[in-house]
Amino acid sequence: MRVLFILVIFLTPFLSIAQPPFQKVFDNGQASSQALAAAPTPDGGSAFLGIMEIVGSGSEVMVTKLSCAGDVEWVKILGSSSTVDNVFPEIRSDQNGRIWFASNVGVYQNYDGILGVLSPDGDLLKAVRIGTPGRNDQLFGMALDTMGHIYVTGATNSWGSDKFGSTSYTDVFVACLDTNLNMIWARTLGNPQNIDTGFSLELDQQSRPVITGRYIVNGTFFGFCLRMTSDGNVNLFKGFGESVVPHRTYGYGINTTADGHILLTGSTTLNKVNHQSTGDVYLIKMDENGLPVFSNIYIPTVGSDNSESGSSVVETADGRYAIGVPTMSFTAFTQGFVPNKNAVFVTEPDGQVSEAKLYNTGGSHYTKIQERPGGFLFSNFSTNYGSPSFFKPLIIATDEALESGCNEIDVTSQLQLVNEGWEFTDITYNTDTSYVIQPYSIASDYAYQLVQVLCETPEDVSGVWDVPDTLCLEEPLLATGEGNDAVIKQTWEMGDGTIFTDVLEITHMYTEAGTYDVSMRLEWNCASLDFNQQVVILPHGLTEIDTVVCLGKSYFAGGAEQTVEGTYRDTLPGERCDSIIVTNLTFKDCNCEVEFPNVFTPNGDQTNDLFEPSIVCELEIQEYSLDVYNRYGKLVFESQEYGEGWDGRYKDNDQAMDVYAWVCTMRYLLDGEEVSWTRRGDISLVR
Repeated sequence: MRVLFILVIFLTPFLSIAQPPFQKVFDNGQASSQALAAAPTPDGGSAFLGIMEIVGSGSEVMVTKLSCAGDVEWVKILGSSSTVDNVFPEIRSDQNGRIWFASNVGVYQNYDGILGVLSPDGDLLKAVRIGTPGRNDQLFGMALDTMGHIYVTGATNSWGSDKFGSTSYTDVFVACLDTNLNMIWARTLGNPQNIDTGFSLELDQQSRPVITGRYIVNGTFFGFCLRMTSDGNVNLFKGFGESVVPHRTYGYGINTTADGHILLTGSTTLNKVNHQSTGDVYLIKMDENGLPVFSNIYIPTVGSDNSESGSSVVETADGRYAIGVPTMSFTAFTQGFVPNKNAVFVTEPDGQVSEAKLYNTGGSHYTKIQERPGGFLFSNFSTNYGSPSFFKPLIIATDEALESGCNEIDVTSQLQLVNEGWEFTDITYNTDTSYVIQPYSIASDYAYQLVQVLCETPEDVSGVWDVPDTLCLEEPLLATGEGNDAVIKQTWEMGDGTIFTDVLEITHMYTEAGTYDVSMRLEWNCASLDFNQQVVILPHGLTEIDTVVCLGKSYFAGGAEQTVEGTYRDTLPGERCDSIIVTNLTFKDCNCEVEFPNVFTPNGDQTNDLFEPSIVCELEIQEYSLDVYNRYGKLVFESQEYGEGWDGRYKDNDQAMDVYAWVCTMRYLLDGEEVSWTRRGDISLVR
């Protein structure tokens, strides 16, 4: 019997669903909590980093791990911190699922940077604290290379040109550590009594750190692009902005393109009155040498043009550039008194506007975009959902088209590109290579009490398979199974330790009879679908007999008349599984003895169809009787005529395969002498 399963499953207990598109709000039920950075994890889930207020004990650095479905798996709090001047931390996951974080503990103008790594289960594996007492040291950007190096950037006045001055002033801090968080090198770049900060760090195609932030040039803030070699030497250091008016430009996001260009985004007032004006989003594309390919500013054209900035930038699969944008503009869509919204601006490779969309209508802050398999991940926090109106982490996962499933407003027609006269200049700086690093081990569990699902779009997964439920031993199992086009992995387990992967058709032979649990798993990005079936492998009917044949005679075994001693195998077709007879054949000098077989096969093939004695010489039979009994003592055959054998039937009904008892009485003349005897034995009936 063969069983065909056809399943089209949508949110059933058989599935572990992971939905790339969703919007979810997370709440500790007590006070504000903010997601300031997020990253995908190899298991299809994600993790986010931020600040959590805890009633009765202030606020703490917090890391939250989400499953593929966007549900909370665990939360860790990692030390006391405030949000002021601490909104640019970074979180990453490596190929082993470990979660790395760079953040800060302390208060405004008296922070220490913390850098650490958590296991996939949330255990703090190691952390270090970078800074000195009473000074201001912060970590913001972080990236991991494939050689086990961790690069960080931030700001410091424990070292560098401002180490003896006010904690208001800082130098850019860049460092490289190994996976055990031992410092390999550290650098500061800045000038005295200036505010110089590194906010974002990525690695280019040569694993060189590229960094952006803010830098004082001619008395005003410029954004900068800093590229360093892997051993800590400055390779490129360009500032961009305008100092004549002056204006204010910050660099918040940096990335590199597949063709080696550098993308920079942030906030600038170049197209406004002066540095006190509200900022707008810019996108600058530089070539390998730091020369601008384009330098664009993007402004809303409908409603009030309030503040917005580019927090982060990524290159999409089709070569466009997507900018994560916290915005207070697009006021035609503002609901409530807090105009802050999450947005994404997408440009063509030449910087022209491609599309722009909002993901809510107010109360949502600090949008940051990150790539994830099959789409993008937005971290931010909002007061727009639920009650009470605390800040709550809002995590948005989109597909490759930046679709999340709800609360989206297309504002492409309301975004305009403008060009201004940027200054691009080489930056001069002082350097320092000192640092202090200390062990850090503060970590404890915490838990959210509520997850509010704004929307989620489950993957539509389906599959079919065809597996038999019963087979005979040595009969190959033939099975087929497949899923829809989105399947990325298929695994068969045959129940005997055999595993096949990524094959649609299986041919498998079992070596022993028994019951086997056969399964097939289809896997999508973060979803799986399981099929299970028990397969029974039936044994063959096996009979082994010892047969003695008189010399000069033959015996049919192994499909032919045999005249040589040996072991022969015959297969007799059965209703479900074949019967196998193994005959051990020997020959002897019978000397005219009467021989009885111990097996016969009444199947109508004209061979060994009757049970009867065999006489190999000339006898004059005077009297003869043969009686056959079943195992219950019932007489199923009797005869008084020699040559009339039993055909395995009783009252015209075939008798079961079994062992039967027989009694034979004979009286005959042999060489003129009368011989009488009675013999008893067993006969096996095999079909």
